[in-house]
Amino acid sequence: MSTTETFHLFPYLPWELRAMIWEFTVAPRMAFTEILSGTSDFQRKYVWINWEHDTIRAGMTELRHFRYESIQTSIQRLDIEILRLLPGEIKILQGFVKLKKLDIHGEIWNFRWAFRLFPFACGQKNIILHDMLDFLTLDSFDWDELWDDLWDEDIPVYD
Repeated sequence: MSTTETFHLFPYLPWELRAMIWEFTVAPRMAFTEILSGTSDFQRKYVWINWEHDTIRAGMTELRHFRYESIQTSIQRLDIEILRLLPGEIKILQGFVKLKKLDIHGEIWNFRWAFRLFPFACGQKNIILHDMLDFLTLDSFDWDELWDDLWDEDIPVYD
């Protein structure tokens, strides 16, 4: 018995069935989208996104570009780089009501406090912090534990 990799009748299947097949055959991926402020050579790109499985990798895109409800209610996995986290940006992140996982790359010591004070849809355990200075990757609970351990140590006082 021989098998083939091409099913020639696929285009003739009902749309709903074809969509289900595509959903089960497409592996989760990282969809890159980066909007850099101050660039004039902006070109639109269109990419099919599977909101259930794909991670949106936004790079250094400013969070204000994600403030629209249609975007916030679609993204379930977000991977971003943030230099500093301001109150307005926290509000935007809280708008991602379907967020299941949040990866943040940056100088985590500058804003790890935000995850203790403000609730996010994905829960604190699903916020992964990647420190770009110390090359540490931990969830926000582990960051809290590390932070507390650092402050519990006896810090030498020099006269």
